[in-house]
Amino acid sequence: MIGMIGNLALTELILVFILGLNILITLALAFWVYRDAEKKGLNGSLWSIVVLFTSFIGFALYLLLERRKKA
Repeated sequence: MIGMIGNLALTELILVFILGLNILITLALAFWVYRDAEKKGLNGSLWSIVVLFTSFIGFALYLLLERRKKA
């Protein structure tokens, strides 16, 4: 029984670490998108909110639409 509790705590710790890492990466992506969009004359606030709520999907969408606008 004690061993199970120890494993559960380790599993929870790993999940918290992964969740925290995901949050940090999402915040970094939103910050980068904001700066990049503002530099290119786009609405940086809107794009950073999209990335904050959709994470990697919003980031990929920003990259795809931004590249399409260049061409």
